[in-house]
Amino acid sequence: MNKTLEYLDEVRELLDGLPYQKIDEMADRIWEACRDGGQLLLAGNGGSGATASHLVADFQKGALTHGQRGFRVFCLSDNIPLLTAWSNDDNYDRAFAQQLRSLAVPGDVVLLLSGSGNSPNVVHAAREARSLGVFVFGLVGFGGGALAPLCDRSIVLDSRDMQQVEDVHMAIGHALYRRFLHQMENADA
Repeated sequence: MNKTLEYLDEVRELLDGLPYQKIDEMADRIWEACRDGGQLLLAGNGGSGATASHLVADFQKGALTHGQRGFRVFCLSDNIPLLTAWSNDDNYDRAFAQQLRSLAVPGDVVLLLSGSGNSPNVVHAAREARSLGVFVFGLVGFGGGALAPLCDRSIVLDSRDMQQVEDVHMAIGHALYRRFLHQMENADA
């Protein structure tokens, strides 16, 4: 079989198996945070960090474009000086958790992305967010790892192919965003 077609077929199978109702519930919770003055904080490493950063642009710009007041949306891996300061002075495992201590309050939503579910800094971020009373979502591959059980809600992909996991996480992120926009538009009606 053609390797390109094989790869795309495997991604399609992952997409077909997604829990769509859970995606809607997650997006509704993000909308509630926006509506009620909360914020959305995202984090991930590598490709997951890039997905988190991309979603900040979608959610923050989308809220303003659709006539809402600004929605505070931040990616914890985007502030390189702060990330490296925490990594140097504390350690990289706690770099996201330390930022959450300064930023997160009850009513906020934290969305953590991890291909393996075992990145120590993302796992520590989940623990810190929970201790702060913040709702935690996880998008995880590789069967969930240590992250999935620490989240209030998670979507776990049963794939050990990092690129496929990252592709599907981006699709989930865009589905969350589209549902968020739908909720925003209905609130205006």
